[in-house]
Amino acid sequence: LNKMPIYAALGVPEVWLYKGKKVEFYKLYGEFYQETENSVALPFLDSRTATEFLQKGLRESSSEWFKQVREWAKT
Repeated sequence: LNKMPIYAALGVPEVWLYKGKKVEFYKLYGEFYQETENSVALPFLDSRTATEFLQKGLRESSSEWFKQVREWAKT
């Protein structure tokens, strides 16, 4: 089921998808979504960085992962 038209009808400004390999950001333009490299909500977060953090989160302990995210956010 393609949920993107439902999100668009509700006016959701941004959708993040993870398809097993890469985090993708989609921004709402009118009635349709277009993939963007950076998040609308967090403009300093790009797809590559989000993917790296997601993959690390799957491998590492949550406390170590949170520590790394906090350090990254400070920079």
